[in-house]
Amino acid sequence: MTTGLFIVLLILAVLLWAAAVGNLATMHHKDACGRGMAESFAVLATGALWLLMALMLLMACLRQGVEPAAACVLAALHVLSGISTIAAIFLIQGRATWIARWPFAYPAVIPLLLMAWCTQSYFAAPKVQVLNGVVSATAWGMIVAMSFAFAARTAAVRIRLLPSAN
Repeated sequence: MTTGLFIVLLILAVLLWAAAVGNLATMHHKDACGRGMAESFAVLATGALWLLMALMLLMACLRQGVEPAAACVLAALHVLSGISTIAAIFLIQGRATWIARWPFAYPAVIPLLLMAWCTQSYFAAPKVQVLNGVVSATAWGMIVAMSFAFAARTAAVRIRLLPSAN
């Protein structure tokens, strides 16, 4: 029963991810109304995607018997990655060229890493701890690195250490 629910959540998450990335790809149109709707739908789809991934994360942690302290750290990283992804969406707004749209990588890659980690953790046998550790360290390490790189780049642009990509 719970496996079926997890699979349904995973399918919905992939569909929401595709909708969010598709909306991000159309946020550079000249039509202000269409651009505003694309931006709104991208943020809404990303928010719904993060809620679904929170449920998937909870299900994976419960199934694997993750320690409460580790589950709190994972939940905090999940929330922080969602905040950095929403911030990246706001930075994409109004950018006309793909070169200036470097934050596009965050909403495109981070959800895939989270979904892959949740799926691997949910379906992995509890006895395969070495593989779980390698996948966990890789996925969460990339999410943290991308979030910190995003924050550092955004701060550098804001205080004018680096030129803006507009």
